[in-house]
Amino acid sequence: MKKIFLLICLLTTASLVRASDDVLDSLKQKLKSTKNDTLKGAICTQIAGEYLKFDTIVNRNVRNYYQTEAIHWSLTALQNYSYYEDTLGMRRSFDDLAKVYVAQHKYSQAKWFLLQSTNISRKRKDAESTISALVKLAGIKMDNKETKLALRDLNEALNLSLKAKSPKMEALVQQTYVYLYNRLDDSEKSESAAKRVTELNDQIRKAEEAQALAASMPKDSTAVKKPALTQKKKAYAVKKNNKPVSVIAKKVTSNSKAKTLAISIPKDSVSKKTAVVKKPKVLVVKPDSMSVTQPDTLMAAKTDSTTEARTLAATVNKDSISVKKADSIKKKKAYTDKKTTRAISSSAKKLASL
Repeated sequence: MKKIFLLICLLTTASLVRASDDVLDSLKQKLKSTKNDTLKGAICTQIAGEYLKFDTIVNRNVRNYYQTEAIHWSLTALQNYSYYEDTLGMRRSFDDLAKVYVAQHKYSQAKWFLLQSTNISRKRKDAESTISALVKLAGIKMDNKETKLALRDLNEALNLSLKAKSPKMEALVQQTYVYLYNRLDDSEKSESAAKRVTELNDQIRKAEEAQALAASMPKDSTAVKKPALTQKKKAYAVKKNNKPVSVIAKKVTSNSKAKTLAISIPKDSVSKKTAVVKKPKVLVVKPDSMSVTQPDTLMAAKTDSTTEARTLAATVNKDSISVKKADSIKKKKAYTDKKTTRAISSSAKKLASL
């Protein structure tokens, strides 16, 4: 059985190596054909990513070859990225190089490359990448038996995860705390960190389930219903806007009546006392076109206008005087009528007494 298992493992690794070789050949041909230097860095990282699959290879010699090739292509990509000042590409190359050096147990080189990656992440203010880099640094320091330095990195990563309010990153940090406290034989702290990890995983799972439910449900069911008060207000507004035709007709008729009344009132009754006198138009004549007879005509026009104004004022005064006289006559008649009625009533009383 053991021999059969080994044969299966060898066959699978051989098939994987062949597939990766085909991909590598196509990528190398693509790199040769590309003339734009800015695209060469991305292709180099793709080639390095194929060589970074050394974990799946059982043969030690082939694994070492893959590791050396991954370092070579990562460094070539890093040179291209640094020339064009592509910080994201540089960070990816630093992470890849740190992975290879950790596998080779070269912790000093791995720490240096991870520190470069964390510096780039801090400059870019990328919380998740800084937390992941600090966790990797803590793991390297734990392997190198630098527990105090590992704790410092983990504390910094925990503070960043709490500020960012990221349960996934906090769970990652708490999991590394569990590994560290197990190495230090501190069971209480490791258990508390493990409990915190389970709580965070439950929160993440519930949030993912809620998102999946919201995505699966139709839009009409997810829409929040408005309260009853707002619905009543809306109905009242609709009723107010949709007024009956009779009310609108009444308003129209009242407006039309008012307009007809205003038209039927004579202008003379409105402006009895105040008569509008039009100003006479003044002719402006150039000096070149003036003749001897023009000043006389102007003076005549002025006199005509003044006489018209005087006649208008006289007619207005006469109308007002006549109106006043008619009012006084009416009052006198009413007074005399009252006197006669009183005299008749007094005589009637006397006769009744006799």
